[in-house]
Amino acid sequence: MDCSGCNTSLKGKYCENCGQKYTNKKLSFKSLISDVFSSLTDVEKNIFLNVYTVIRFPKKVIGNYFNGFRGYYYSPGKMLFYFITIAGISSLLLGNTLFGITFDSNGVLSESMAFAIIYFPILSLSSFLTYRRYKKKYLEHVASTIYLISAFGIIVLLIENVFIYFSITSQKNANWIFLLTGFVIIWNAILFTTPSSILKIILNIVLESLVLTCIVIFAILALYFSGSLVLN
Repeated sequence: MDCSGCNTSLKGKYCENCGQKYTNKKLSFKSLISDVFSSLTDVEKNIFLNVYTVIRFPKKVIGNYFNGFRGYYYSPGKMLFYFITIAGISSLLLGNTLFGITFDSNGVLSESMAFAIIYFPILSLSSFLTYRRYKKKYLEHVASTIYLISAFGIIVLLIENVFIYFSITSQKNANWIFLLTGFVIIWNAILFTTPSSILKIILNIVLESLVLTCIVIFAILALYFSGSLVLN
């Protein structure tokens, strides 16, 4: 087995050249939760370098995590930590608003946590349903969704704050959430389409867009008929 980061032959759990850890274990719920908590205090690499790497090489970074390699790139837990931190600061600056959406959680949850609880499962489900034929587990889609939303979320939030500061756009412009969703859907297609081709990627982008739309419509109807949502 060679290290996926520097191609050095592995002689144990850690690469002698770059220090990346290889667990030789399949992704599980326990390992995902463990990585979320164990990586929060590990800040030796620049967050924006990792954001760039996730966006530039999604198959390499996320596939690396799927295959059991740890430590060379940020884990999804660490990416999520930085995203929630930046989102929390942004919501304070924008008055409980994230990506043009205002959250009213009555102080029970922060806006960034409320966003994560609502948004991440929906995108993970749409990804899982769209790419089931590629035989990826739901947890793998959760991990990839965390990577992509966190990376693009940080970038979109920073741009949104700059635009609002210079009065280029309004604080409640919902186009930001559509922009973030579009990026995630496009990069999902790049990540999961095998073998890759422009036509297949485009078709998968359209397919996941339709799947996501159906999920959102179903959720709205379920809330409406349960009395939890009132449409004016």
